Amino acid sequence: MYRLQLQRRHLPPELQLLIIDAAADMSQDWTTKLDILRACALTCQAWLPTARRHLYSTVHLRSHFHSRLLSRTLADNPAIFPLIYRLHCADITSAGLQIASSTEEGFPLPRDTVSKLSSLRSVVFTIRAGTPPYFLPFVRSFSVLEHLDSLCIQNAANTYLDMVHVVWSFPTVRSIELDGCAWWKVGPIADDSAYPYRCRNLRDLKIRIPGMLEVEPYLHIFASRAENITNLLLWCDDMGGDALIELRAYRRLESLDLGAIESEGAWMVEALSNVRSDHLRHLSLTFRSHEAPLETVLKTWRDSRLDDALSAIPFLGLKCLTINLIGNSSLESTRDTIAHIFPRCHGRGILKFDMRSPADIGKDL
Repeated sequence: MYRLQLQRRHLPPELQLLIIDAAADMSQDWTTKLDILRACALTCQAWLPTARRHLYSTVHLRSHFHSRLLSRTLADNPAIFPLIYRLHCADITSAGLQIASSTEEGFPLPRDTVSKLSSLRSVVFTIRAGTPPYFLPFVRSFSVLEHLDSLCIQNAANTYLDMVHVVWSFPTVRSIELDGCAWWKVGPIADDSAYPYRCRNLRDLKIRIPGMLEVEPYLHIFASRAENITNLLLWCDDMGGDALIELRAYRRLESLDLGAIESEGAWMVEALSNVRSDHLRHLSLTFRSHEAPLETVLKTWRDSRLDDALSAIPFLGLKCLTINLIGNSSLESTRDTIAHIFPRCHGRGILKFDMRSPADIGKDL
């Protein structure tokens, strides 16, 4: 009798590492992804560098405990510093904070730690409950990073000049996003000489404005670089005359995304009449039809002859017009209605339509 001996087959090391790369990319759930990568890191010493690269490429700090843990990890293993490309400080809050000053003592990450994040490309700051005193100095501590490309601030509330000075402290970033940020004491910007290179590389600007705050102060922050911006997202509920004048300065826009948060978006028609860019290729209009009746939105488009406006200068170069509706109407019937309201754009083959429920989009608003 012959005994079959099974030979153990080993995957080549290169293929093993490719599988780890694929596992990191395939997992959509962040917790599951972390569990997979931690298991890989603990399984084999040869897998550790690849697993660690994926583990630290994007870091979410959801509490001060996470921040302290990261600080200790970086202090013990400085080789991790260059592995961090994206950082999200996701739980900045003044709730229960004992430190009332704006000194470094309250920073989630020490200034010295921040300065060593040499590979960082993107940083997001999200405030959950009240803007703490240390917030703006902490944000500004990232301005020393030469390779930082993207800055996002969510739900901050400060004086207008404080926010201006923070944004202007990042001369090299290409993308700035102000999402749900509010301020008080809006006034003229007295002296900008301290920031001669402010926003010099800015190309991508995203602004989502809470409530009925005026748009013009937001746009005025970036007025000196308006001609350099190629992508603009502006979601609000209204635009005054001063804001419309500011919009005319954006003459190199290639992509424009306008969104109405709680209104029917009648202001968009006037906003589009103030667009002066001949380079515009992508236009997106977003409406929350569960806030304003869909019939009201459609009537606004029809009465304003928006289709004719978008079929004339400066919109002749448009490659894509996307209409986004957030509501619970029938997708197919609404699609047909949109096609009838925009017959010329539909005939050019540039019209696209998307409808999502409020539950799907709520996190983006």
